[in-house]
Amino acid sequence: WILTHDLNSANFRAHLLTSAGVSTPAIISTVGSLHSCGNAYNSTMKFSPNSRKVGVVSFGCNFNQLFDFDNSSGVVSNPLSLQNGMQAYSCEFSGDGTKFYIADAGWSALHQWDLCAGSPTAIIASNYSVSTSGGSLGNIQLALNGKIYVSKSNSTSLGVINNPNLAGAASNYVNTGQSVSPNTSRRGLPNFVTSLFLQRPPPPPFTSTLTPAISCNAVSFSASSTPTLYGCAFSGYSLTSIQWDFGDPSSGAANS
Repeated sequence: WILTHDLNSANFRAHLLTSAGVSTPAIISTVGSLHSCGNAYNSTMKFSPNSRKVGVVSFGCNFNQLFDFDNSSGVVSNPLSLQNGMQAYSCEFSGDGTKFYIADAGWSALHQWDLCAGSPTAIIASNYSVSTSGGSLGNIQLALNGKIYVSKSNSTSLGVINNPNLAGAASNYVNTGQSVSPNTSRRGLPNFVTSLFLQRPPPPPFTSTLTPAISCNAVSFSASSTPTLYGCAFSGYSLTSIQWDFGDPSSGAANS
């Protein structure tokens, strides 16, 4: 889906992109705040990696909202206003889709909300923030390694959220986590379609039994007989396969 928002309107426009091209007309969802202030164009929109949520923040209009997205119909619905009033420059979702982050450029603070907290009230109340320094915050972007990088204007380093799937302080934000010296960061970072590197939690642990009576190297493995899904972000998904990694890359194909 290609999703845009009209200026001076509450309309989202969704176009489905397939091998046949871009679908028309657009699927229009009139929902959420009006993008009608003087700097309404200065905004950021992000999909969650599992395509179930859309986050919209407006640096110009000072509102921040979260929406549900129907990946089959293209419809945007259920607006949830977060901490309005901040000068939010950008937003991003954790790799597992359970956390939502906003970079507040005005107060140089990074905010996190737990989307699995339960009710809308509980999600709003789950707000965890950490102050930053060394440059006004700009774009934040999930990367292939599962970390979220934070640009800081006129800084020789990027901030890094090392464990963005975890709540609160466990997310481990490091303000000078990635040096770009001798160059200087501005507000931008490369954009990625984060569903291309969707990260899912590992399956339940295997149990292992060493059988020295047969061979000193003979070990039997058994997987959980009832694999389950993990957290609110994966509701509706099914587990299709499990692979065991022995942690011995030098063994080549025998490693998994």
